[in-house]
Amino acid sequence: MDPARKVSIGPIEVSDYHITLWHRDSVEKAMTPEGWGFTVFLEHRIGNILPFFRYGYSEGIGGGSPALLDQMVAGGFAIEDVFGQDNDVIGIGASWGRRDLGSTVVPVSSPIIVDVGDDLINLGEFTDLLQVDFGTVEQYSVEIFYRVQLTQEFQVTPSVQFIVDPAFNLAEDTITVLGVRGRAEF
Repeated sequence: MDPARKVSIGPIEVSDYHITLWHRDSVEKAMTPEGWGFTVFLEHRIGNILPFFRYGYSEGIGGGSPALLDQMVAGGFAIEDVFGQDNDVIGIGASWGRRDLGSTVVPVSSPIIVDVGDDLINLGEFTDLLQVDFGTVEQYSVEIFYRVQLTQEFQVTPSVQFIVDPAFNLAEDTITVLGVRGRAEF
């Protein structure tokens, strides 16, 4: 970023910032509800160290949120030009997120049995509606990454993520994800 374009917020000099506001209409075929949200991102360069912070919030309208998490807080730092290599970056980040899993109405059927002397008579089924609340889940994660600038136009970023209580895999307590991202500029 051009040093002349840096912004000051009080005593803090911010190297980069983003505020994103979004709205999404419902998509009936994808069963995605209408929703809105915002994200705030800040980073501040101190020499070759780049701390960052992100907060995101989303709200669904009429049936849940179209975003993966209702709230998310993340932060960490990256170190640029590590090992004497221009444009290489190593970093670590941590996050917390929460998702309200919502509730649903399910039909519950039970037989109606009448005891007549020595016999039991089944009079049929009684159906009732039961409201089931799935509650909320909180997800925690840590990611370590190293971005390598292979050529002037291409970079590769291998990473390792460790996720505790993943919001979309309630059967697992922890998940480890190995990843590789690539970026090409033309």
